[in-house]
Amino acid sequence: MTGYSDAEVSKITGLHRNSVDRFVSLYKENGLQGVLKLEYGKRVSDLERYNGDIIREFESNPPRSLNEARQRLIKLTGIKKSPTQVRKFLEKHGFKYRKMGHLPAAVSAEQQEQFKKKHWLRP
Repeated sequence: MTGYSDAEVSKITGLHRNSVDRFVSLYKENGLQGVLKLEYGKRVSDLERYNGDIIREFESNPPRSLNEARQRLIKLTGIKKSPTQVRKFLEKHGFKYRKMGHLPAAVSAEQQEQFKKKHWLRP
């Protein structure tokens, strides 16, 4: 470059230092065509090869948790992904996390009525 450091170029352009360094390296290796050909953000998950099978499986039998989904993906595809990657994959394909509540312990009918009178019914 013309005497500017990566940090100076970063400050001038508003890009991160690492991005500037990557662009400079691409330019040195491949010239302007290397920089123009940059395929930033076009990575595809390994799971995409199996997305049809995964979607059919999870639509017919939805996982109860992210960890269950992860284990089933490993079993279906043999590919290990982090919980975050599994969540992103599932969200990308329209699956949503549903937080489930617990079922209360059995309570007598008399206690339920007392609770309703005290907390639900208007005076």
